[in-house]
Parts: sequence; structure tokens; C-alpha cells
Amino acid sequence: MKKLFSIAVAMVMIMTFVPAALADGPAVTYSGAAADASELEVGDTFYWTFNVSAGSAMFSGHWLLDYDEDYLAVDAISKTWSGGIISAINASIDDGAQASDMPEFVYNAEYVGGTGQFPYGEDGNVYINLGMFLTSFSFGGMQMGGSAIRVQFRVTALPDDDLLGHDADGYYLSIPIEVIESTYLSPTTVEDQPSFEGLPHETVNVVDGKIYVSPTFEVTFHNTDGSVIETQNVSMGDTAVAPEMPEFISDPEGDYRFFGWDSELSNITGDMDVYPVYCMIGDVNGDGAVDSVDSMLAMRIALGFIVATDIQGFAADVDFDDSVTSVDSMLILRRSIGFIDSFLD
Repeated sequence: MKKLFSIAVAMVMIMTFVPAALADGPAVTYSGAAADASELEVGDTFYWTFNVSAGSAMFSGHWLLDYDEDYLAVDAISKTWSGGIISAINASIDDGAQASDMPEFVYNAEYVGGTGQFPYGEDGNVYINLGMFLTSFSFGGMQMGGSAIRVQFRVTALPDDDLLGHDADGYYLSIPIEVIESTYLSPTTVEDQPSFEGLPHETVNVVDGKIYVSPTFEVTFHNTDGSVIETQNVSMGDTAVAPEMPEFISDPEGDYRFFGWDSELSNITGDMDVYPVYCMIGDVNGDGAVDSVDSMLAMRIALGFIVATDIQGFAADVDFDDSVTSVDSMLILRRSIGFIDSFLD
């Protein structure tokens, strides 16, 4: 009963306030909201609004929303109102999270155009038809309307970056709005009786919506032989967590120590293949062998005659005390002439 009463009151208000609103002129703006979905996981839902602001008090619209069905699905569509008495009426009959949810005035996900047809087109399109309803106008200094469509989106997959736009606020999926028809009602006289005639809006402005997301990328960690250790899905801008690697490995060529990974693992911005870097212990010049030249280089580093690169200092520190001294130089020399077989013994 409350719903029937509120609808009747709304229709009376429509017929009462049309002339005042029409004085603002027949212009309408469709404005898609900017929504933040960057923290949502697959299966989560969120609301996105599509606002209609028109100079006419009575309005008829037929338009199309196009969203990326690879990542989003539409669970429900409803009509919202805001402002003044209209908001109070709607709040009295709505038990949902939003105080002005009015699904009676818009076709929802199960019914469209009075035909019972499913409202979705192909390739992620949502066709929305609205009959006449109040749009934003002022009466007696009080804002009396402000209509919007509320769409409940569900996250079906985490997005990649190839279909995303980018601006100063981040990466986003676009929600384009295509106006198929937009009309307003103008007072006319038919046989000396007041009537209304539907006319196209002279000005239709469209601002597409944006849903800001955090795309994910594959970071694949490989072993020294190229085999895959593991693959991680990392959100845009986050840091990949490197797997544990053996600190030392040995083969007939020599002893090796894990130096790190060949790529920076913070602020991920794309798919990556990452490989471990092992440094031959004592091979200061990086030529694949430990000899007297490496011993001399280690001594020059120890005496401060040359400044070592990170990997040179790492290779020269053969006693693993985090410094390069004459002891390291002597150990490298002993290894080069065969007095010791391994730095790991």
C-alpha cells in the first residue's frame, strides 16, 4: 500500500510541476559515475550509478550501457531518486542499503520494455528503457528530483591491462553510454485541451563512466635451468614475493652463491619472467674462472685502490663476512693455484 501511495503522489507531483521545470530548457546530461573496484575480489559486487540531469520535468529515455563482460556481470538495475520530498517518500518504502531505491520506475534484470525479455544485448550490453519520470528541478527553493540508474556489478575476473584506460587516478574499465533516444514533454494544446508532446532534447551531453580497477600480472620465477619454480598473480603496483633459493650451489666448474634475481620485484606493471643470478665465488672479474687476476683485483678492492661494483664485491667476499679484505685475496690465490678445492669446505 505504501508503494502504491508513493507512486500516486509522485505522479501528481509530475503533473503539477511540469510547467515550472520546462522553463529551464530542454537539455539533458547523462553522466556515468567513477567507481573504485580496485580492492574487490572475484565474486564481489558493487554499485555504479548513471545520473540523468535534465531541464525538463518529464523525461523519456532509451539508452545503452556497454561494459566489459570479460570482467564484469550485471546482477540488478534499479532506479534511484534524491532530494527533497521525493527522497522522503522513497525512503519510506525502501528497506535496502540506499534510501532512495525505486525499482518500480525502471525495468530490472528480469523484465524490459513491458515484453518480459531479458534486458542484456550481446557483448556485455545493457539496454535500459525508462518511461516518464521526474528529473532534477527546483520548486519553491527546494531541489525536488535528481534521478539516477543504479547498476549492481559483479566482478567475474581480475582484469588484465590490455583493455584498460589510464588517467591520473589510475587504471579503469570504461562504461560507455550510448543515447538511443532522449525526449522531453512540452505543453501543447489539442482541441483547446492542454496536452503534452514528446520532443527530442535540443542538447544531449554524455559523460562515460569509469570503474577503477587494479589489474593483475603474471610473474613467473624460473630456476637456473629455465624450469618454472612458480607463477604468481600480482596486482598492478604491488610487489612479487620471491621464492627461497639455495644460497650455495656447486658444479665441476666451481662454487656459486645466490646474488639475487635479475629483475626488480616491486611496482609490478606487466607480465614478467624472472631468473636467479648466481655468482661464481672468487671470480671477481666475471670471466668464468678463478685465477691470480681475481686475487689481485680483490687486493686492490681491499686497499681501496678501486671501487668494486656490487657483484664484484659479492664475488670477492669469499669468506662471507660481508667485507673484502686481504684474507679474501689470499684465499682466492690459494684456490687459483689448487691449494684449496672449494671455498665451501
